Amino acid sequence: MSKFVSMTGAALILGAAVAISVPAPAQTVGTSAPAVPDFSGLWQGRRGAAPEPSGRLGVQQHPDHERRGSRGEGGVRQAPLPAIADTTDSLLQPWVAAALKDIGDRRAAGEIILPARSLCWPNGVPAIIELGGTPLQFLQTQDQVTIHRLEGPEVRHIYLNVPHSENVTPSWYGESVGHYEGNTLVVDTIGLNDRTVVDDFQTPHTEALHVVERYTLLEDGETIEIQYTVEDPEAFTEQWTGAHTLQRVTREPVFEELYCAENNFDVLTGGEYPLPTATKLDF
Repeated sequence: MSKFVSMTGAALILGAAVAISVPAPAQTVGTSAPAVPDFSGLWQGRRGAAPEPSGRLGVQQHPDHERRGSRGEGGVRQAPLPAIADTTDSLLQPWVAAALKDIGDRRAAGEIILPARSLCWPNGVPAIIELGGTPLQFLQTQDQVTIHRLEGPEVRHIYLNVPHSENVTPSWYGESVGHYEGNTLVVDTIGLNDRTVVDDFQTPHTEALHVVERYTLLEDGETIEIQYTVEDPEAFTEQWTGAHTLQRVTREPVFEELYCAENNFDVLTGGEYPLPTATKLDF
């Protein structure tokens, strides 16, 4: 019995020694990952509520041509007056100014030149930022932020805390990488193809287009202010900036079926816009 007791006692002493020698778990207080802003949910563009851009503005409306949308006071439909660019702006490289002058002259003469989104083409960047009519849904995970434009539908992926690929194949939305700076999501996009335009003036660009966006969640948690910069030395003489505001909205059901190719009402003719049709294979 004494031998058993002594062996048990030894085991207890040894166990206590091991327990004492094992380091305590690291304290997590003050060492957890910093919180990130909560962009998840639906957001609606707020026209007329944008913050002041941080630098030189992009293409502007021609001073001799009024512009207005298709909805007047009280939401009454009206014939819109088109976007006609000021092509005397020193921002524009000569070939861009020439392209915009041709579009402006045709619009001023009454020709209907539809924006890309009216023909169900992807909007690209930064044009998607300025769409006020259709909500954007933000989906956040640890590795990426996905922006889903309900109409279209269009999906854009922003990969977090990774560098750009060494070789980026140009695409409609390019390659977007991002990171958080406090309450701001910073997004850097390259690799955009030249089939999109950057605004409603139908301003073209090249595959050298580079866009940096800053999405800042304000303290109320209900508002995102967006500042973005655009550079393309082959299309513009200098970098230019834009700004936009998104407001958090609640909509039921969240996933409405909104398809660009359906019910494209033309306020001028009363008919529908034609659907895009492929006439040959892309490969």
